[in-house]
Amino acid sequence: MVERNLIANYVHFHSSGAYGYGGKHLPWVLPHIMAFKPASLIDYGAGRSFIAQRLGRKAGIADVVSFDPAVPERSTLPDRRFAVIVSFDVLEHIPEEEMDAVLGEMARLAPDALHVIDTRPAIAILEDGRNAHVSQHDEAWWLERLGRFWPHVVAFPMRNGRVGIKTWTTSFPTWRHNLMTLRERVKMRLRKRLGIH
Repeated sequence: MVERNLIANYVHFHSSGAYGYGGKHLPWVLPHIMAFKPASLIDYGAGRSFIAQRLGRKAGIADVVSFDPAVPERSTLPDRRFAVIVSFDVLEHIPEEEMDAVLGEMARLAPDALHVIDTRPAIAILEDGRNAHVSQHDEAWWLERLGRFWPHVVAFPMRNGRVGIKTWTTSFPTWRHNLMTLRERVKMRLRKRLGIH
């Protein structure tokens, strides 16, 4: 069972209104999701973000669920399986003593996964004075740890000190992947400039 010892910190962060509205990773992960073509997707640790719903619309995935134990309206863990589980800037917030329980819970939800993990210190500080990124590790550490739960893990390029790891090798040709990423980055900048979330 997952203890979620730090959950009160994240309930507070999310209720502040300025935390957990990510979505900045969409341009870099969309090509991977579209190449994989999952029938269903769960965003684990979604916060208040709608990245999963945007991924679903763009990749043609009708069955999309967002879960986050620190967000009341998203705190019920589904009792079913999905084709793929995604997490964006989540695993670095899990204490190492809870990591295997969380990864086990995630693996029970889906046979395939895509994770984006920040390897740098966070800006946020927990109530006990620790950095909110309580599990800061390099790519090799994360590949080994995730490999215990998903036997075929591969890294993919991310940016800004983040590690991308997925459980499939299917991909688009490089030119198509890069074009799709560029197109989504331009759309994201335009949305930001126009104040559209």
